[in-house]
Amino acid sequence: VLNRMGPIIGSVDDPTSKFVKELYCNRPNLLFDFNEFLNSDAKAYSIVGSAGVGKTNAICSLALQTLESNFVFFYNASIINKSPLEHIAQDLNVVFSGKSTSDLVLKKLDEIGLFINKNIVIFIDAIDESRNADISLELSEMSLACRNLTKVKICISCKTSIWEKILKINGTHTHLFEELNKFHRPIHQINNKPGFLLDDFTDLELNTIIPLYKNIFKFKGQISEKLLKELHN
Repeated sequence: VLNRMGPIIGSVDDPTSKFVKELYCNRPNLLFDFNEFLNSDAKAYSIVGSAGVGKTNAICSLALQTLESNFVFFYNASIINKSPLEHIAQDLNVVFSGKSTSDLVLKKLDEIGLFINKNIVIFIDAIDESRNADISLELSEMSLACRNLTKVKICISCKTSIWEKILKINGTHTHLFEELNKFHRPIHQINNKPGFLLDDFTDLELNTIIPLYKNIFKFKGQISEKLLKELHN
């Protein structure tokens, strides 16, 4: 997970990175909803939102937290050029002596999950930035395969602007749509498509974030009401 996060994860000394663990504050509603998903029979989960709202931060944090008690994979769709299943098979082949092929990799993961009695959670960030023209179809097929497995789950993030295109191919809803519908409620802001809509910070979240940033960056000034409104975005 940490190797795959490498290009987007950073430290306080490099705050321009997309995700800095020390600067991240949990989004309570998202964390509660995702834990409900982990404890359910649902196979697919999605975080959707506009550009810059914090999807990558959220999915990185969830992956690291999930890693504590589950078997986790993480991929950044913007920098992988093959099917997610091919990359998973490639990563497994580094560890196990027996070769895994992409068409059997989910079944093998399910067997591992059953053996260790843990969920296998595959996180795929920023699918809207994928250079793979078949990403919608491949996610659809992954979702269909997971339907018949016990321990494998998928969590993805995507911009709202193309979410409908991910969930429909030639006007027909994909298997990913079907699986997401089993857990998520339709979101009216995105044409009643399923997912968790990550929005601007709430007042409660800002009240947690601001003291953290002030402490880490040694800022002793006050945040004006005008600036506070800007920080919501």
